[in-house]
Amino acid sequence: MAMLFDRLRQQRLYFENILERILEEQGGEVEEEFNLQVLARKVWLDIRNLLVYRNEYDLLLEVKKVETKLKKSLEQFTNDINLHDGDLKIIRTQLKIISDDLRNIEKMQAEYSDKLGVHY
Repeated sequence: MAMLFDRLRQQRLYFENILERILEEQGGEVEEEFNLQVLARKVWLDIRNLLVYRNEYDLLLEVKKVETKLKKSLEQFTNDINLHDGDLKIIRTQLKIISDDLRNIEKMQAEYSDKLGVHY
């Protein structure tokens, strides 16, 4: 699970840099107060609380919630801004990666449930 979290963290920081560049090229401004690092800190505080109980299913559920919100935000971003084909391809690639990650998280949740014999 630590490898999953580390990979997600690295990918999302990379995504953040790309989105900031695209937004600035479109004439927008990136708000200092909102970025993925601020969101990540909040998520990690929630996750740290869950770690105390060692409930892997709930940990994955929290990550899944954040990833789902990120996916919806990216989808909205592509609908709201007229993107160049190259930028649109980058965003679609990011959406595919997030979708793949969500499927992997769901698979991990199912494996955890099966291991415990408890189905959520």
